[in-house]
Order: sequence, then C-alpha cells, then structure tokens
Amino acid sequence: MPIKNPDVWATIWGWVVLHMNSINNFFLTFIIAFLRIVYVGKERKCWRILVECLLCGSLAIASESLFEYFQMPAKLAIALGAIIAMFGIDQVRLFAKHYVDKKVVKIE
Repeated sequence: MPIKNPDVWATIWGWVVLHMNSINNFFLTFIIAFLRIVYVGKERKCWRILVECLLCGSLAIASESLFEYFQMPAKLAIALGAIIAMFGIDQVRLFAKHYVDKKVVKIE
C-alpha cells in the first residue's frame, strides 16, 4: 500500500492559488460563451455548445501567456476572454483568418 502524503491537499491548494487568474479567466469566458449561445438560440446540440465554450475558455487562457510575453498585465486576459466569448469561436476564427491573409503574401 502506498504511503499517504498529508501535504497533497496543501500542494493542490497552492497550485490553485498560483493559477487563480487563469482559472477565473476560463470560467468567466466559459459562462459568457454559454450564455451568449443560449441567448442567441441558433445552436441546439449540447455537444457543440460545450465544445464552443471550452474552446473560448482555452483561447482565453492561452492569451494570458501572450500578455505576459509582451509584459502587459495578465488581468487583461480576462477582458480578452470576455470579448472572445461574446463574439464566439467562429467570428474569432474569421477575424484571425482575415488578419493572416492580409499579412501573408500569397505566392501564385
């Protein structure tokens, strides 16, 4: 039988406290995306709603490292997460595609 480590809960709690901004960012983005989808009412499949909310939350967490790279406050990632959630993953993808198409020279 393995030896039980009494410090495991302290370690888990320390990790949660250390990453609280990312956790808040994810859940806030998830909730906003979910409420937007429910409010618009165009999507009926529960699986697609869940996946879109997870994608929005994941993009919001990924944006936090971008803010840290550019030495901007990591709390700005929460605002960007809310914007991503309000537009939805499809609009964010279209915006990114248009931006990349403008910046990349097409070779024909």
